[in-house]
Amino acid sequence: MSVTKAAAIRAVELGTPFAGDVEAVYQDTWGHLAPKVKVVYSGFILWTHTIHGDIMPIDWAFKTAAGDELSGSPWFATDLSDHLCHEFNRGRNYPGGVWRWEGTFIRNKNGTSRFSGKSRPQRCVDRFPGRAR
Repeated sequence: MSVTKAAAIRAVELGTPFAGDVEAVYQDTWGHLAPKVKVVYSGFILWTHTIHGDIMPIDWAFKTAAGDELSGSPWFATDLSDHLCHEFNRGRNYPGGVWRWEGTFIRNKNGTSRFSGKSRPQRCVDRFPGRAR
């Protein structure tokens, strides 16, 4: 379900008189941040399956071939969350594990998106200030 559809459903549940305007509000507020349609973004996602069972992005960055960066938006946040859940369901689900996904992201004309790439487990080292290595 898209972010705007979910927001519209919630607005109707709350009895908001302008529920039909949710998409317009999203576009007016964050539309300039939305991923460009049919543009290939290359990048990475560093993510974890926490010991509490959460699937969390730690860091991410995507750029076009021209060097334009992908900004955060409600649409990309939904796509990112869906992708990480897909990776989790594919077996990247060890509690406390950290993975780095590298590949491409494309936002399709129909509003769906596609991630193509691989996740690899990462070795983590704790670093604390003032402690010798």
